[in-house]
Amino acid sequence: MGEQSISEFEVREALGSGAQGDVYCAYDSLLDRRVALKVFKPSTQDGDNRRALREARSLAKLQHPNIVTLFGITRQGGSHVLIMEYTEGTPLSKKLEQGPLPAAKCEAIIRQMASALQYAADRGLVHGDIKPSNILISDDGTAKLLDFGLARMIEKDDGLATVEPGAPGQCAFEGTIAYTAPERIMGYPSDIRSDIFSMGAVLYEMITGTPAFAGPNQAATLSRILNEHPAALARRQDGIAPWCQPLIDAILTKDPKNRLASMAQILDFLPETGTPTSNLVAAQPRSRSLTQPDLGKIRQVLAQAFLILSAFTLSGSSSLGPFQAPDLPVSVLIHQGMDRLQNFHETKAVTDAQVAFGQIVQTDPTHPAGNAGLALALIRQYTSQEADPATLRRATALAEQALNADPQLALANVAAAWAAEFNEDFERAERLYNIADSLDPGNPFVLEGRARSLSKQQKFQQAEAVLRKALALHPQHRVFYDDLGRLLSAQGEHIDAEKVLRDGLELYHDNVRGYAGLSHVLFMQGRAQEAIQTAQVGLQIRPDASLYNNLGTYLFFEGLYEQSAAAFERTLELDGNTHELLYWANLADAYRWLPGKQDKAKSAYRQAIRLLLKKQAARPDHSGINTRMALYAAKAGDLDLAQANLAKLAISDLSDAGDLYRITISYEILGDRSAALRTLGLALDAGYAKMEIENDPELAKLRQDQNYQTMITEIR
Repeated sequence: MGEQSISEFEVREALGSGAQGDVYCAYDSLLDRRVALKVFKPSTQDGDNRRALREARSLAKLQHPNIVTLFGITRQGGSHVLIMEYTEGTPLSKKLEQGPLPAAKCEAIIRQMASALQYAADRGLVHGDIKPSNILISDDGTAKLLDFGLARMIEKDDGLATVEPGAPGQCAFEGTIAYTAPERIMGYPSDIRSDIFSMGAVLYEMITGTPAFAGPNQAATLSRILNEHPAALARRQDGIAPWCQPLIDAILTKDPKNRLASMAQILDFLPETGTPTSNLVAAQPRSRSLTQPDLGKIRQVLAQAFLILSAFTLSGSSSLGPFQAPDLPVSVLIHQGMDRLQNFHETKAVTDAQVAFGQIVQTDPTHPAGNAGLALALIRQYTSQEADPATLRRATALAEQALNADPQLALANVAAAWAAEFNEDFERAERLYNIADSLDPGNPFVLEGRARSLSKQQKFQQAEAVLRKALALHPQHRVFYDDLGRLLSAQGEHIDAEKVLRDGLELYHDNVRGYAGLSHVLFMQGRAQEAIQTAQVGLQIRPDASLYNNLGTYLFFEGLYEQSAAAFERTLELDGNTHELLYWANLADAYRWLPGKQDKAKSAYRQAIRLLLKKQAARPDHSGINTRMALYAAKAGDLDLAQANLAKLAISDLSDAGDLYRITISYEILGDRSAALRTLGLALDAGYAKMEIENDPELAKLRQDQNYQTMITEIR
């Protein structure tokens, strides 16, 4: 900075520099001591001045051996200067450049940081920027917490407050991304649990030498924080102390409601003072009273069991004979499996559910709840991953075994109902749903399955009633927001669908399925740019086939066929999506309008038709299946097959806008303009998007027809 003194202090050396200012070691001649000076960069911006004062006021509240002490504040020219205690030491970030720390040092640092942060929280402060560079380690092992520049008062739950600095669904926040809690990234209120998450990310890095979430770029890091759990410690580093993995799992939980809520709870997981951290048997957390099933604790127990098993596996020890994993209570496994089934959108949730229920069945192959839960987990796999008929057959067998073993078990009836539904036996499914509902009224899996079954039978009003009841009973279950939004949109009620989907995203801001649904209803309202932007928000969270499919559709109707084809190709590149006939048909549509891609288009249509034939064999009278078959056949050039499927339809009885639009395109390709115009009018009446009609290349000639112009004028 070109000066040898700052106010009355003699500058000795520069200690560090950042975006907000520089830190120097200086000599206080009046009191004969060294001090640290944090000099904020000159600014005329009120926000920068407030930051300096905010840090000073935060530190002024705190007197703790593990928090740097503030002596005062002064000004130098146009800059604020904080006068702080000077501590000789090394930033933790520098130490981690040499690799992971021993377990004893990790434990000592985490104890000191827990003490400091709890002290701050007791005085109403959240630090807001916990990271290795803000933790100074002295030569004697004392840890000091630095930089309270982002500290803020713990936010109260005020429904009238304006969210600062960002709003739900936005990524506007201060802090270092790689260590920031999910709720802060999304602009939601933060409290000590946000600092706990950040400290968990630091602990993970201390143990492994590797950042918990850092990706190759900012978007990848954000996605990992919001959606992924870091790799098990034993996969990153040998010789992990047994207390580490359970504590990491409890701290790095995405939902703050399920995260540890105080630093005292963190200390519960650490070994008792003087207990060697290298003991094979993990130190047990001191007892806490629980009033309801603690899923976080369940995950800790499972992680602890995995860690002990890993320790034996990695060490290759055979002196004790074959290692047997400790038996976990069936109730623990049931709770774990049901939680994963309910949150099946989360990464690896379906696999985790299968593991939990599989452990029960492995011990007792006749266990009704174990077989029923495993059947449901397999059906989740069948619907959300590759639709392998063998998976459905296995799920059906397990469900029937569970039902035969205990016909009075609600879960067994649910599993058998789901299996019947996906085997197209809707009457039996309904009977089983009724039995399950009588045994367990309001069961969310009953409500989800019944609504889905009714939708498949095109009983939309009944399905809507079930889903609205489900939301009233279970407002915390994201699947009901997604399913109701999709159902309302299918009925042309796009504005109501948008509200429902936005309500769901307010609760679950990382739900890519919700972003897919919202982007669709925005597009159907003619808001194409908003639809594209919404799809992009979802894709920043996690690559998802439904979002790529939606994006491809929007680009198609913008006339960007090459980009559209690339998006549709991406849907099929993601694992488990080659069974989705819609993806093949959409890819074929994009190829159809690209020069030199006609053969590829016909091949993709034929693949869609092959997949659709399987569905048509099971449901020959289903209008949605038959209208798709007519459309794909017409586009592939099989005009006889298209005519045969159109002949099956009672068009006057149809109310689904998508069905009617597919019929319109089929008639236009077949050369029956009058029939095409007639069904197009019905599609518009049913709520089909005018923007899509006005941009579909299949209707380019029809839009020149005087009768079309008259129709559109009357509607407008």
